[in-house]
Amino acid sequence: MISLSVLALVFGVVFLAELPDKTALAGLVLGTRYRASYVFAGVAAAFLLHVALAVAAGSALT
Repeated sequence: MISLSVLALVFGVVFLAELPDKTALAGLVLGTRYRASYVFAGVAAAFLLHVALAVAAGSALT
């Protein structure tokens, strides 16, 4: 089972690492075309999946 503290730590590290990424620019562009709530929900879901996969991979390696 995934520890909540590990999940929060990985979420924070990945969040800081991904800030200057081009996906932020893509989110801004999509926000100009579509409803902001839909874009935010999609970005948040994708980021959550990204973090969950990173935690699962890290758990598998330890």
